[in-house]
Amino acid sequence: FNLNAQPPQKMSLTPFEFPYWAWRNVSPPQSVSDAEQRVKEEMAKLTCGPVVLLVDYEYNLSDYMEEDDDGAIADGTPIPDRVIPKNTEIATNSYVLCVHSPVFRAMLNKSANFKEAAEARIELPGKLASTVRFVVKFLSTFFAEFSNETVAFNSSNVMPAMAFFKEYQMVSPLAKAVKFIRSECQRFHNYLNHQSVTPILESLLHYLRQAAEMRIDEVECLILCEIRVGFSSSNMLNSVEKVTSLGAYKRLDPITKSKVCAVCQKNLP
Repeated sequence: FNLNAQPPQKMSLTPFEFPYWAWRNVSPPQSVSDAEQRVKEEMAKLTCGPVVLLVDYEYNLSDYMEEDDDGAIADGTPIPDRVIPKNTEIATNSYVLCVHSPVFRAMLNKSANFKEAAEARIELPGKLASTVRFVVKFLSTFFAEFSNETVAFNSSNVMPAMAFFKEYQMVSPLAKAVKFIRSECQRFHNYLNHQSVTPILESLLHYLRQAAEMRIDEVECLILCEIRVGFSSSNMLNSVEKVTSLGAYKRLDPITKSKVCAVCQKNLP
């Protein structure tokens, strides 16, 4: 990761995928060239330089994965007693943050006289270092000037990253995370009539639990809708009771279980 890279001349996105704040309170672009010019003007306003993110929690086991009742690896969701206070500094470039987030853009605006801009340090209380590290790496992949590393979503990082993107209003990264969840839902539909659908359903219930815990309501609704479509097929209706034996279902809170029951249109325990 190149902390001292110069501002990119353009993003690896089309102008119409640029963060929404570039278009606030202005008329829609009249052409592609008009949009490109607006993007260039907005990008020129952003600060570019090293900045440190301060987080205060970390896993106490670097290779931690949650285990179910049988000791098998389940879904990698942190358990409170396995997350410990630990001050950690994560370096990045202010440009990587500002180009995606109006929140960071305001914090690091030197004319606003915020301490974050003066000290080039941003405190992120309550955040896990592993989540922030992934977010920084992921945001950097939008710019070849900062990073040429390939970073991908997976079942362990996508929901924590999505919660971060939502909190800091990072529209384009959030859209990419939602696209990953949609691809997982599509796998569910592709394998509805196969035995291999069980682990995929486990994954969806895992995402559903995290969405509920992190209060990402839009994703929770998306997953519930996709599960409902699946259970509406004749083959799945005959085996809907099997969902109660899934470890991911058992780990749902009572309210989320009731939502699954509702979309399955059957009273599950």
